[in-house]
Amino acid sequence: MILVEVAVAIRGLLVSSLMSFAVIGCGGGSGSEHAPPTHILSGIVADGYLQGATVFADLNENGQLDTGEPSAVTDADGRYALVISADVVSPTIWVDVPSSAVDMDTGQAVGRSYRLGTPTGLFAVINPITTLMRAKMMTRPGTVYAEVESQVRDGFQLNPKFPINADFLKPMDSDRLTAEQNKQNRLEAIKLHKAARVIAYQLGVRMQAAEQAWGGSLPGAQWRIVHNLLASELLGHAGQIVNQLPAGDVQAFDPVSVVVHLPVLTRASLEAALAQQAGAVNISLSQALSESELYVYPYRQPDGTVLKMRLSAQSGSGGPQSDVRTDDCLISMVSPCKFAELNGHPSRVYGSQSTDFNVLIGLFEGAIQFNQVDGRSTVASARSNSTSKLRLTQLDVSGDRLSSHVTWPLRNPDAVWPSGTKLYRVTMTNTNDLYTRFQSTPHSTLTLPDGLLTKYGESGNDYVIGSLGMRFTQTASDANGGRTGTVRFIRQDTNQALPDAGSWAWSMELIGGVLVVNVPSANRAWMNGLEWDPVFAHNGHLPDFVLQSSIAGKVMANSWRIKAGRVTEMLLLNRTAAAALDAALF
Repeated sequence: MILVEVAVAIRGLLVSSLMSFAVIGCGGGSGSEHAPPTHILSGIVADGYLQGATVFADLNENGQLDTGEPSAVTDADGRYALVISADVVSPTIWVDVPSSAVDMDTGQAVGRSYRLGTPTGLFAVINPITTLMRAKMMTRPGTVYAEVESQVRDGFQLNPKFPINADFLKPMDSDRLTAEQNKQNRLEAIKLHKAARVIAYQLGVRMQAAEQAWGGSLPGAQWRIVHNLLASELLGHAGQIVNQLPAGDVQAFDPVSVVVHLPVLTRASLEAALAQQAGAVNISLSQALSESELYVYPYRQPDGTVLKMRLSAQSGSGGPQSDVRTDDCLISMVSPCKFAELNGHPSRVYGSQSTDFNVLIGLFEGAIQFNQVDGRSTVASARSNSTSKLRLTQLDVSGDRLSSHVTWPLRNPDAVWPSGTKLYRVTMTNTNDLYTRFQSTPHSTLTLPDGLLTKYGESGNDYVIGSLGMRFTQTASDANGGRTGTVRFIRQDTNQALPDAGSWAWSMELIGGVLVVNVPSANRAWMNGLEWDPVFAHNGHLPDFVLQSSIAGKVMANSWRIKAGRVTEMLLLNRTAAAALDAALF
């Protein structure tokens, strides 16, 4: 896998996120003894800076810290660092703030437990404001980041230049702004700091009231939903909070002095809110398929072609809509997508050539069952002995721009979703590793790792991506075929050698050889054009989905692996939506 920091779009948000990609060879191999690659997510947690809060990655999306999930306790500067498996790209991050945690604003324990969160993909700063933003996106399906950012600016009366995702405790002047604008931003940072203290206090008060109304405690899944609902509710009172903030020092400000008029919480009101929220997400896969076949576009190749998968309902022993089958094909500017109607897993048609798509484990293929309690559809594949659990949320997007929900460059950036569009945001958890691979037009003859060493080693040319040049050296090998080495870097635009070295490792896994290249964060800014690079490409996709590319012999092919237990987000489109996306892509 190739570890590199790139910019990706997540539901309309352009953020910096650590992403893991791999280049894989179809060799033999029975696995590797090498430790799995990891990366680090780090940042600060603040009301004032919070010491003693527990930050964790909620890999199974159940709202609580489970055994084996990465976690860390914040230090006196509110800092945390999570060591996370490299195949986990944008996990849900929660912060449990116990009553004993110390708020460095006051040097005292916070005295009341509460929880903080952040929108997916944003990890550098976690505070009460990011918590409200995440809550709004989770409780209003289809809300994109730009919309909730606008709500925050309006609610807290912030100017358009104020950096919402920055650390409001340490506002930084920008050389892109005037002196007056920077001064205004410093004043607004103080205002937002005070507002955040009020929100932190209210989150603790409201969640304690909810638990008491429920009878003492809320189950984990309901706790998470109630927390999002109450936090989202607080965002609606932002103006009321701001209008009561006094002038003066932040540390001397008492957040209890701000009165927020919120409804009384009762068991009945909580149950009604939970039922309403469940109604937005508890859509079965069978129900969605009964209205139209569904499509997912998980992968875009460097040559511009797009993998398109079609899900269709099949009749089975349990009656109509009891099974789902997946077909797939490639679409491009010159070759429209065609689904060959053959028995079993057909050969698909790519232009005039029949292309063999080797689906190692069928994604979305098998018998469907729906659980009314947890709102998930289970797809069990008898062929691969694997199961996937999916939760579908229908999004109301008619009239929205396609670019608000699709991350790829569009031929028509102003295209909107037509009437009749149905999009479903899907979170999928799989019980087994899912491997899928398909052959495509070769787009590289580079062999790994020998091609890198021969062509781009110490006596060869630099391997250039954007303005960053790389030179590969092997340092060790083992009896299992594993090989490791170093990478030196140079800026091609200035011919300047960069001091931070990287590393690479080649190992054999179940699906073949895996090349892992680590590029230090200080060098990643020069890596423009990743989406077209034969080694570092494969980032034109929903960020948690396609993590690998493979080599069959010396011919590049595309594949992905979703490791067991991972939560993956993707979009399913109905027939109308798919037609609109096809037209906008090509």
